[in-house]
Amino acid sequence: MHQKGREVIMAAKEVRITLRNAGKINPESIEDYIKAGGYEALAKARTIDRDKLIDDIEGTGKLRGRGGAGFKTGFKWKAASETPSDVK
Repeated sequence: MHQKGREVIMAAKEVRITLRNAGKINPESIEDYIKAGGYEALAKARTIDRDKLIDDIEGTGKLRGRGGAGFKTGFKWKAASETPSDVK
């Protein structure tokens, strides 16, 4: 299969999350963002025990950083939480 075909297949498997409201809400309106459910996940995450939240994120195995290496988010969060320093 040529490169273009692989890219099409990979794109078909992706679920647009971060930019799902692009073109649907005013990006300069916090009210629009809140009406669209903005901050609901943050509010929920703040009620969960930190270690439980990290375990849940790690357990998905699907969330990855967008940096060059694409490390799994759960791995990064767990490593940061286990670092004894208050400065991360």
